[in-house]
Amino acid sequence: MNDNNNLVWYAAYGSNLLQERFICYIEGGKPEGAANEYPPCADTSAPREARNFDLQHELIFAKNSRNWQMGGVAFVKREHDPECATFARIYLITREQFHHVAQWETGGNPIDDINIDEAIAEGSTVFKRPSWYGLVVYLGEVDNIPVFTLTDEAAITAYSKPSPQYLTQIVNGLRETYNYTNNEIYQYLKTKNGVVGNYKDFELFDVAAGLLNPKRDLTKKLLSDFAKEYDGMPEGEAKQQMKPAMDEFMRKYYDGFNFDYLE
Repeated sequence: MNDNNNLVWYAAYGSNLLQERFICYIEGGKPEGAANEYPPCADTSAPREARNFDLQHELIFAKNSRNWQMGGVAFVKREHDPECATFARIYLITREQFHHVAQWETGGNPIDDINIDEAIAEGSTVFKRPSWYGLVVYLGEVDNIPVFTLTDEAAITAYSKPSPQYLTQIVNGLRETYNYTNNEIYQYLKTKNGVVGNYKDFELFDVAAGLLNPKRDLTKKLLSDFAKEYDGMPEGEAKQQMKPAMDEFMRKYYDGFNFDYLE
């Protein structure tokens, strides 16, 4: 087997976008904000390369992970959708390392060998069931090396709110991988199932901007309390005067960024 035949690209779209977090699977360690600590792979060599990758499968947040404060975690739907643009990162690793990543993405218990040939021929293969990430999806080739990602084999239709700590890993990964601005990250995340309806605009922007601290918590509470008070007020002059004052406060606090914090 030549060297390339022993390599695969692993496509990360969730917290593994952040290389520091992904490396915990290879070298061992505990990701920041997570509860679990991972053992090292037998081969602890760093990924040969990492690149941006356009993953044309819909990104969603679902289930509830004890590892991430009982919040939803990222999945992609198994169906290819050319209208979807999920921002991913591919790591060039050995098949042995990919097997280790798959083992620990599915709980850590030993798994059978992953049938790479079947995944390529059929477009996917299940290596563990039931399991959240027991499906390997084939995404084509880059430099004549196959690209795979992991997701749930089941059709997910119920979505869950991801914790701020978990989203922060994705935010940091997007910033590291794509050099996106706070606003670009915010706009990307705000449309995802699991985030929609579970985060107010200003709450999500705080996560996207990396502004999770006590001072921001007080500001978020102020805006949230105002929104409740505003919603309960009868229409009239007092209500009309209240909103411009809060709009000005918001623009000043968020450095000119303007969104509807009542949503």
